[in-house]
Amino acid sequence: MIVETVDQSVALLGAQMFVIARAVYMPLYLFAVPYLRPIAWVVGMSGILMMMSSLL
Repeated sequence: MIVETVDQSVALLGAQMFVIARAVYMPLYLFAVPYLRPIAWVVGMSGILMMMSSLL
């Protein structure tokens, strides 16, 4: 499926946010850091929402 009217800069930023947040989340999870882990999760989820919003 090709969507021609997609703002690719928002989707790209969302993808970068998601990948970086997940990379940060893994050590936070392994070392059981209690307060930074939810922040990393929220940043990753916002990256997913940014990618989804660029399709609308």
